[in-house]
Amino acid sequence: MPAPASDSSRASRSADFGQWYLDVVRDAKLASYAPVRGCIVVRPYGFALWEHVRDALDRRIKETGHENISPPLASSRTESRAARLLGSRAEAALVRQTSAMRPDSPSPAPLGDAPILEFDPTREAIIEAAHVPYIKRRDGERIEMPRRVVLCYFQDVIEKVIREHSARPVATLRSEIGPNEVYLLEHEVPIALAHPGVGAPLAAGFLEELIGLGGRVFIAVGGAGALVPDLTLGHVIVPTGAIRDEGTSYHYLPASREVGPTPRVLAAILATLTEREVPFVSGKTWTTDAVFRETRSKAARRVAEGCICVEMEAAACFAVAAFRDVGFGQMLYAGDDLSGEIWDDRGWVGHATGREALFRLAVDAITSIEV
Repeated sequence: MPAPASDSSRASRSADFGQWYLDVVRDAKLASYAPVRGCIVVRPYGFALWEHVRDALDRRIKETGHENISPPLASSRTESRAARLLGSRAEAALVRQTSAMRPDSPSPAPLGDAPILEFDPTREAIIEAAHVPYIKRRDGERIEMPRRVVLCYFQDVIEKVIREHSARPVATLRSEIGPNEVYLLEHEVPIALAHPGVGAPLAAGFLEELIGLGGRVFIAVGGAGALVPDLTLGHVIVPTGAIRDEGTSYHYLPASREVGPTPRVLAAILATLTEREVPFVSGKTWTTDAVFRETRSKAARRVAEGCICVEMEAAACFAVAAFRDVGFGQMLYAGDDLSGEIWDDRGWVGHATGREALFRLAVDAITSIEV
């Protein structure tokens, strides 16, 4: 739930009573946003208020000699800023907001009906990454995978490292967009280098396959959009948690607001940056699948709950690592700026110096981790 806002950040009561009411409920911590669009979960104070109202009405009804029933609750698509209590169990009471829905939009399903929340903890799946037949050496033999893996989202950096260090390909990950080579870096310790893929589903799939090959500790480096104005282009960001506003992580962990990196990997990253005297900022990141649905109101909500940047993969990778019991941490650099009135790309994809430096810091950090 976002932190309490000042009166100036609330909607005007006279201009938009419905939004003002929701802002007051939020600031008083009476309810929190649920993982399902259009739903919020009633919090203890809000639930206590509801119980008092319920008990008072129940007493008055019983005094007349009548009994209670629980008819189906219908939600009108045309009602403005309406809130309804859903569900037959008081413990699972939800408030549904219909004001933001278009007239032709379907009503949101009750929380329990959302397929993404049907987490299955079963360890064995129909397809296991370790059994995928095309993850092999060039000569067809199964590879000995380095246990330390650096995942680099910067293809230009990968190509430069390959040229300068004569890194040799040891495996090929494949998808419909083409082959994705895994390279061996001869460092103080053997390190594998690969592109993690863009977007949560692909990144999670490649991570699964690298784990299947034998990878046990991973550090990813990439870029992120800045949600706060203090993050200048190239500023190093260390995610300490990721808001799960994507879909992939829900197949690996039960529903929750956020997920974090592996503590020992996070500690190694922070120690490396501190030792190298690299300025950095740590905080939550907002992981989302929808680049073109990063709305102003949602961005403000994420900032209010502690997010400083936005990207597309961290929450999914953190969740995969937690499920598979491997180490995972991430470093980002501030790229485009979403904190102002107008989006500014700041030419972030051409920030070659910062991208390469981030990669080298990841190599130093992962070298220090015992596996």
